[in-house]
Amino acid sequence: MDPTAAVPAAFPFVTPAEFAEACARFVPRARAGGLAARLRGEDTVEIVRRVAGGGAEGAGEGAGHAGDAEDGAGGVAGGSAADWSRDLAGHAGLAADPAGASAVDGLADGLAAIDGLGAVVVDDDEHALPPSCGAQTEIVYDIVRSPVYQTPALYFTVTVEHSDGRSEPITAVERAVALVGGRHAAAVAAVGVRGAVSQGEHPATGLPAFFVHPCMTAEALAELATAGPIRLDTYLAAWLGIYGSAVGLELGV
Repeated sequence: MDPTAAVPAAFPFVTPAEFAEACARFVPRARAGGLAARLRGEDTVEIVRRVAGGGAEGAGEGAGHAGDAEDGAGGVAGGSAADWSRDLAGHAGLAADPAGASAVDGLADGLAAIDGLGAVVVDDDEHALPPSCGAQTEIVYDIVRSPVYQTPALYFTVTVEHSDGRSEPITAVERAVALVGGRHAAAVAAVGVRGAVSQGEHPATGLPAFFVHPCMTAEALAELATAGPIRLDTYLAAWLGIYGSAVGLELGV
């Protein structure tokens, strides 16, 4: 932790300038943690992850911790929201901290509560291209500031690149969650795919994208901060520890 880094003035909320500083401080940390991260502009962190085989079977360039997935479908089979909360708390280094565990439990409860908030869910794609040998899945994550919630928001797109040159953008939420290979993908579905991952317009590109709903972010960060102040140099790392592993994005130690 950098003692010279400021605590956001209205924590857990951040101003555009504070978020830009948090992004600049986060990128070197993310790279050191095994993520292929870069700044796009001053206020967007882009992370590219590639997974071999059109699923979560192996790691490719910039894959980070994709190998943590425990089955070929992408994620831990079964599991309840409570199981997800306990596992996520341990992964984020919060298991021994009652405040941290409470924050993660609250996030899971909130995700279940917002199930059906108008998210666009596409049923299994009848026109999905069959997987080909040597296919690779590319996930592009963007961390942006939500102007509504004034906290970070995570958007991502998923594309399967087939060995014969076909490029298949994924449009179904259920399939995208499976392909990103998050360690808690099955539990995300258990608490309600529409509650955890939604579809909408990317705020920067205007194109369709998936996103993890940010409505519980402020509450989760506020509870984490009861164990100590969260400064701008650790702000996004703390946030990613709560949200990232559900969609295959994990920061190494």
